[in-house]
Amino acid sequence: MGKLSNLRSLTSFFVGNERGFLLAELGGMRLREDLEMKNLGRVKSVKDAMEANMSSKRLKELRLSWDRNEETKLGEKAEEILEVLQPDIQQLVSLTVTGYTGGRFPRWLFSGSLKKLQIERCKELKGFHESLESMTGLHSLRLCDLPNNQLLKRLERLDIYACPALEELICHSSTVLPLCEIRVDGRLSYFRQG
Repeated sequence: MGKLSNLRSLTSFFVGNERGFLLAELGGMRLREDLEMKNLGRVKSVKDAMEANMSSKRLKELRLSWDRNEETKLGEKAEEILEVLQPDIQQLVSLTVTGYTGGRFPRWLFSGSLKKLQIERCKELKGFHESLESMTGLHSLRLCDLPNNQLLKRLERLDIYACPALEELICHSSTVLPLCEIRVDGRLSYFRQG
């Protein structure tokens, strides 16, 4: 796998403990489009994560996934591993993080160049709302199944401006948001709370 140095896109890389599945396989690749890394809970150490040489990758889309079935007690280790999985963020426009087991995100995740951010099933994640302010280019934000996130528990007001293509907004009751006020500037023709 590591000999595919000119590969531009790798849509699924399953991390494992055998040759062909180690993060070091990604080290010499000059990926330029997109990369999805699955089973990141199997990464044994920060040193192993560094061997992926992510800082040399000028990706447009990155998807990072921790398998929820893995018996991991990562916590701080997951945070350190995610820190070193930082690609060259100048080109990164889409980022998805699923099943992350750390309590906080590193700052690089909130790059100003990001247009799409998706965070799902991150059970231990506490908060990151301060970092959202730096994401001036963000067009799409999806937050799903974040039970410890303080941002959502305290959200009382939701403002949506300069989104002329936004036509519908659905707030699921499972999020239990204490929203008191919703302001939308645009052509919102459908709002449902369900």
